[in-house]
Amino acid sequence: MNAIASPDGYVSMWDAFAKRKAHSYLTDKYDLRNIVGLTGMAREHEILKHLELKPSDTLIDVGCASGHQVFAAASVVKRAAGVDVAADFVNAGKKYAEEHGIKNAEFKVTDGTTIPYPDASFTKLICSEVIEHIPDSTQLLSEIMRVLVPGGRAVFTVPNWNSRGTVWKRIIYGFKEPPFTPMTEFSSDALAAHGDAHVHQFSPKSFSDRIRKGGFEIEYVGGAAYIDAPKIGRIISITNRLAFFRWLTYGIERMLAATPGWKALGRHIVLAARKPVAHGA
Repeated sequence: MNAIASPDGYVSMWDAFAKRKAHSYLTDKYDLRNIVGLTGMAREHEILKHLELKPSDTLIDVGCASGHQVFAAASVVKRAAGVDVAADFVNAGKKYAEEHGIKNAEFKVTDGTTIPYPDASFTKLICSEVIEHIPDSTQLLSEIMRVLVPGGRAVFTVPNWNSRGTVWKRIIYGFKEPPFTPMTEFSSDALAAHGDAHVHQFSPKSFSDRIRKGGFEIEYVGGAAYIDAPKIGRIISITNRLAFFRWLTYGIERMLAATPGWKALGRHIVLAARKPVAHGA
C-alpha cells in the first residue's frame, strides 16, 4: 500500500491493515462485480496504458500491496518487482507468484525510507494510491528518481479530491474543492476512526505541481473511474452479476478516460511522467 514514510506507528499500522486485507487486494479490489473492483480495474487499465510497456522493460511497483499490477505487467515485461512496507502484502505477492509459476515477478519489503534496488534499475515504475498517504513525499520521489533509468517513465495515481472529484460529487460540493481532514497520527485505531489514512488531498493541478517539484517531466494528466451516483455500490453489486453489465461498465470507464472533456472528472488522477535525461547524455 505504501512505500516511504517515517512517523511512529506508520509501518505497524499498515502491517496490521495488510494482515486483514492482503487477500482482497488480489480478489475483491479488482472484481468488476463491485464498485471498488470496477474502480480498481479502471485505474489499472489507465496505469498500464500510459506505461507503454515493452518486452524489454524492467518495472517496479512502489507501494505494490499484494502485487496485482506487478502480475499484470509481468505478462509483458522481462522483469517486474514490487515493494511495500507491509510484510503480509509482500508475502501474498510471493505466494501468488509461486502458486501461478510467475518466474519474472519478485517482491521485497522496504524499511520505509528507501527502495531496496540499485540506481537506474528500472525503465518503468508504478506508484499508485501511495502519495496521498505519505506525510512528506520528498524522499519517496527522490528514491523513485534514483531507481529509474534516465528517460524512464513513471505513472502515478492518487484520489482526485479524495475520490470526490466525479461529476456527482462536484455537484454535491458546488464545484468547489471539498473540505479535507488529514490523518495526523498513525495506528490501527486512528485508521479506523479516520477512514482512509489520507494525509493530503490533491487536484490534478496540485498533484502535477507536486510531481514536477520532484524533478519529473510531466507527459500526461488524466483520470480514471467515472461512474458515480447515489447508492452506486449497491446498484453495481446487482447489475454486474451479469457478464454483459461487467463488460458495459468497464467499457464506459475506459471510454470516459479517453474523452478529453472528462479527464479531470474521475475518482482518481492518473499522471505519467519521465525522469529527465541529462543534457548531452
